Amino acid sequence: MSQKVNLKTSFSSPEPMVLMKDICRSLKPFNQKLPSIVTDGYEEHTETQDWIDKLLPTYKFSARAYWGYGLIGEYEEGFISYNINKQIVKIQISDYELVDAESVMKMLAPLPWTVAAFCQLSRQGGWKEYPAPGFADFHFQHGWACAFKGEGHNHLVSRRWLEYGPWRLLRDEENDISFVQFHDLNADPATALEQAKVGHRAMSIYGVGGYIGKTHPFSNDLRALYVPSARNMRVVIPAGKQITYSEMSDYCAARHFQAFENQPFDTLSFVFIVAEEAQPYLHDLWLREIECSGFTPQGVEVRLDTDYHPVPHPPEWVRRLEESENT
Repeated sequence: MSQKVNLKTSFSSPEPMVLMKDICRSLKPFNQKLPSIVTDGYEEHTETQDWIDKLLPTYKFSARAYWGYGLIGEYEEGFISYNINKQIVKIQISDYELVDAESVMKMLAPLPWTVAAFCQLSRQGGWKEYPAPGFADFHFQHGWACAFKGEGHNHLVSRRWLEYGPWRLLRDEENDISFVQFHDLNADPATALEQAKVGHRAMSIYGVGGYIGKTHPFSNDLRALYVPSARNMRVVIPAGKQITYSEMSDYCAARHFQAFENQPFDTLSFVFIVAEEAQPYLHDLWLREIECSGFTPQGVEVRLDTDYHPVPHPPEWVRRLEESENT
């Protein structure tokens, strides 16, 4: 079942100017005519021919281009905005005919972006009051979906995070796109919100979240033993120590940012002095591609994760959608 929505999407891109030009060449309404108004928040320009090349280089902070501009934005056909400092491009396609996630993924596949966040589809059913988490960095807060393309996957603690999350995962192998759908598009707003909340938390930058932003708020004192020959960083877990999600996130961010000075490493290991104490953390460590080992009572270190092969357990609404597609 299709529905008319304001499709609002934010993009990270290594080439934001190229991205905006490609959007204006390929997507409606942007490829139908010139924008009505381009503004930096101070001055408005109605002469918008070649606006990306002529106006954007003169702006310091932000730019926004409107198509079909109304008095308070009510009658917009769409807009493109660009936060110059954060290097984030946002678009709105008004009255977009949303059929399914696959069609949106196909539409955006040719564009040069790496991370995308899709805003909520409704303000009803509790969405208006809901403080949604997200990617930060000036992206839209989480709504109905998010996506990763190519190097954008590097912002995840691991690609394993995608397959085992509480969401629907779609893959475009040719363009290396992972599209994460947070709720059933045909659910009523209140039901959609309840379906989406758990995925929002799991795809955020804090706590249990598996996303690493452009910066990371380290909150733990990170200590590790460096093995240069293996490019491995070993975190020793003393007997009785409890591990928090915050610590796991900090170590994953340290791997992402190579935060240990002059100690480049590819692999990260948690080494438990008491092997049995690793079991409650095995799944969470595996999801983050943190190697897990421990010492036996005889003092022998053994790997604990090599034979660990969990089975994904998607939410009920995802199983239902997949079953309907296969019938």
